[in-house]
Amino acid sequence: MISLLDTADHWVTDWYLVFRDLPAETKQSWFWKFIKPGFEHVEAWRCDRGIWLQVDPCFELVEVHAHEAPPWVLAPAEWNATVLRVQRVVRKGKLREPFFIGPWTCVEIVKAIIGLRAPFVRTPYQLYKALK
Repeated sequence: MISLLDTADHWVTDWYLVFRDLPAETKQSWFWKFIKPGFEHVEAWRCDRGIWLQVDPCFELVEVHAHEAPPWVLAPAEWNATVLRVQRVVRKGKLREPFFIGPWTCVEIVKAIIGLRAPFVRTPYQLYKALK
């Protein structure tokens, strides 16, 4: 529960994170065997005036789609999806991560969206455990 006093000089974020599996044809690298099933990818969803925005970060680009239904209705069974609501209060004017090494993965982009400072969280499952 977030009070009005918590929001002074802070941003309030409210997102639904969808942790899911990827199609088999996209997993052609050897590192996929180290990723926990059901937590191969993460994307962020948010409802804005009745429209659900899906922010799907990929290695190549970030896709944004608009939907009329929430992710728990639209997610197909083969996604093996887990939906987690994240409500956070993030202090304004604070650098998110002053030092960053590594590729911009789906986890790094979602951490930027929700304002999470967790430099050692690198996989979707680690992000899920950190937020749970």
